[in-house]
Amino acid sequence: MVAVFPPGIKAEGASTVVFVPTLADPADVVLAEVTGGLDVSYFLKGGQFQPGGDQPKGDDRRYGSKETFEVLGRDKPSIADIQYVIDPQAAAATPENEAYETFKAGVTGFFIIRWGLDVDAAFAAAQVVDVWPVMFGAQRKTPIAENDEFAVLTATQSVAVTGRVEYDVPIAAA
Repeated sequence: MVAVFPPGIKAEGASTVVFVPTLADPADVVLAEVTGGLDVSYFLKGGQFQPGGDQPKGDDRRYGSKETFEVLGRDKPSIADIQYVIDPQAAAATPENEAYETFKAGVTGFFIIRWGLDVDAAFAAAQVVDVWPVMFGAQRKTPIAENDEFAVLTATQSVAVTGRVEYDVPIAAA
């Protein structure tokens, strides 16, 4: 067997998050849908966008076995509360405040996440994305940390995953 030592992809700056309010088919994303969305990659605070989930394990005990095995439960995708940059005093429709204006409580849509390409690279057909259907909870202004002289104003918001997450979806040209 030949050992393979993959170089890995530097994570910082190598993912893009776009929010779109609607998709014709979340399992078949079209390039125009992605490019028409709101790129929130620079709004989100570093380390504060964490799509993930949980899948519980239970015991599978058998009458004739001296061992206990495991069985997997239901997968539960989730996104931890997000934190993003805001300007509460900005005029309406200010581009630098678009996430704050868009992510109102009860708003639904999709986070489209592209992993492994530079954040500034244009989306293109055949690139692979994950599609997360979401609903936003209440917006809360994040308290400023006591000793953080470099802090900027942010909002913290719960995000509910409202449907099936589609992983590794190739973007269709049309």
